Formats: sequence, C-alpha cells, structure tokens
Amino acid sequence: MERSADGALTGYTLPCAAWEALSPLLRVEENGGRWYAMLGRELVDITDRLPEDAEPEGLRCGDYIHFAPAGGAVAVMADAWLDGEDLPPTVCYAVDVQAEITCRDGAFTVQAFHLNVLKD
Repeated sequence: MERSADGALTGYTLPCAAWEALSPLLRVEENGGRWYAMLGRELVDITDRLPEDAEPEGLRCGDYIHFAPAGGAVAVMADAWLDGEDLPPTVCYAVDVQAEITCRDGAFTVQAFHLNVLKD
C-alpha cells in the first residue's frame, strides 16, 4: 500500500484472503446424475466440465483473478476449479465467479456476485 500526499491509499494487489474466503461459499451437488456448482442462489450445471467418473467434493478459487473498469466500480472475475480425490488441483476449471467492487465513504464492498460455466 502507498499513501499519497492527499491521504489516498493505493494498493496494487488484492489480498489472497479475499478470494480464499470465497471458496467455502462455493458448493457442488449431484442431483439426478447431473452435477451443479452453487454460490448463494446461483446454480449452474457443470456436468460437461467433469472428467469421466470424477466426483467433485468442492470448488476452490483464488489463483486467477482478473480486473476491469466497470463504470464507477471495478469488475472482478475469478476462475474456480473442481476439488476432489480424482481431480488434480487447478486442472479442472469449471466456473468463473464475477463480482463488482465499489468504494463509498472509504469502505470497499464486493457485491453483485454471479456464477458462470467456463466454455472450452
């Protein structure tokens, strides 16, 4: 972090803890032979992203994070991979998580989460 002469703080990295805290909120569930990734009320079918006979135990994210300006906010996209005994770490990417970071009165808010299935 750097502090400018006017007192503004500028950071050039986002703490990993911000995205590591997101991983426990991501879930995978099987229903009727189909697998779904979930984040809050968001639900996407990830069956086609799974290797044959794999049974994921969860999703993890935090390694790849992308930022882009979005009006008065910053759009954030983070890829998430499938976690499980038969799945090598960081190999089976299945979804991306999108959110928006806004700053108001000196407080940062991460909001507007959305879950998408990754395309090949």
